[in-house]
Amino acid sequence: MDIFSFLETIWVMVKFKGQLTRFEFAKSSINMYTVESTLNQYGVNVYGRSIRPGGYRTFLVTNKQAKYAEYLCFAANFPKMGTHFPENEDKRGVGLPKRQWEKGGRRKSPFLKFGDILKWF
Repeated sequence: MDIFSFLETIWVMVKFKGQLTRFEFAKSSINMYTVESTLNQYGVNVYGRSIRPGGYRTFLVTNKQAKYAEYLCFAANFPKMGTHFPENEDKRGVGLPKRQWEKGGRRKSPFLKFGDILKWF
């Protein structure tokens, strides 16, 4: 875990009073930046990224966004492990929905994401 993700994890744990859901992904050819940027495009904020033993990658989303985030992960056929919401299970591989945004879009996380830093270089 990088220092930015560590500090961000502490911050969101306090801010959301622990009301977070951890998503775990199998090691695969899909870049986690792709997963995170897809979720961000649909308004889901991702926090506290980490790599677990065995190469599993994880991140946190708020409980309020968890069901929608899982739906998006399944629809895009990302290698998410486990199911938090059984009703999302049948959405695997159906494709992402059309984006219908409110004017002005959604506010992003105030923390820099590792992918944002990479873009600068």
